[in-house]
Amino acid sequence: MTKLLKVLLVWFAAGVSVQLGAQVTSDDLLNAAKEPQNWLTYSGTYMSQRYSTLSQITPENVKNLSLAWVWQNRSLELFEATPLVVNGVMYTVQPPNTVVALDAKTGRVYWTYEYDPSPNSRACCGWVNRGLAILGNTLFMGTLDQRFLAIDAKTGHLLWSTQPEDVPSFERGYSYTVAPLVVKDKVIVSSAGG
Repeated sequence: MTKLLKVLLVWFAAGVSVQLGAQVTSDDLLNAAKEPQNWLTYSGTYMSQRYSTLSQITPENVKNLSLAWVWQNRSLELFEATPLVVNGVMYTVQPPNTVVALDAKTGRVYWTYEYDPSPNSRACCGWVNRGLAILGNTLFMGTLDQRFLAIDAKTGHLLWSTQPEDVPSFERGYSYTVAPLVVKDKVIVSSAGG
């Protein structure tokens, strides 16, 4: 069982209360290890160890776990995203660039934001997206056609979309497939392909 799956199962077993309102601060991200019930970055914390200190699941009680819910991904592409969890709300990306907000306790879908990348996109390694970043009430996502999006974490509405002018063209095989990283008030994303 992967560490991430163990963390997700702990959230289900612990009966996390759900509040649809992110409000993640820079200090929250810096001190993410102090809130092990949340998963605030692609790798959990800035240490990038993908490790949780939650201890409700033990070798003695793991046999008592049962399936709480299933969410059906609506894409046939590879699924490589690591979800974020903020106060009981799970944010994930289904390929290629659709963001979904789910109740981590019940699996109920709160909202879905669909972005259709240009059909001229030529991602080197498949139509994948590895995840999101969050700061405040804003989710950040890079797209296969090299757009960078800001999405309201409470409503799923697009706040803004931009395409940097100084990056190689997506028609030449460049894309954003990595999860962005927020550091203080900066959002870092990198191109892939070529």
